[in-house]
Amino acid sequence: MSAADACTSDRILLHLGYHKTATTWFQSELFARAEFGFQPLGDRNLVHRGLCIPQPFAAGRDDDLRRIVAEAEDATARGRCFVISHERLSGYPASGGFDSRMLADRLQRHFPNARILCLFREQRAMILS
Repeated sequence: MSAADACTSDRILLHLGYHKTATTWFQSELFARAEFGFQPLGDRNLVHRGLCIPQPFAAGRDDDLRRIVAEAEDATARGRCFVISHERLSGYPASGGFDSRMLADRLQRHFPNARILCLFREQRAMILS
């Protein structure tokens, strides 16, 4: 991947959907509403294929990353806030987020001026839910 495979717009929102923090609600009730100026990533499977691969030393699939970047550039050129919201962007929860740093590095490389939204939930409330 080259520098051309990055979207440098500051109209990118990366929502790292930590477990049990209303991620599904944000995706369906907020980010999906065009009247609020959002344009969500069309195919959420691109996140898995392009960013969340199992091998930490392997690169993501270039064609999928290029599709994400192209979608981001198109949305931001039309004045929309492009949103990538996915639970896996916070790392793999069953393993304590072993790949969180790798994902953060990849997101920074491809969306260097993005804004990051992370929500956290009080631990006891999360366990009870």
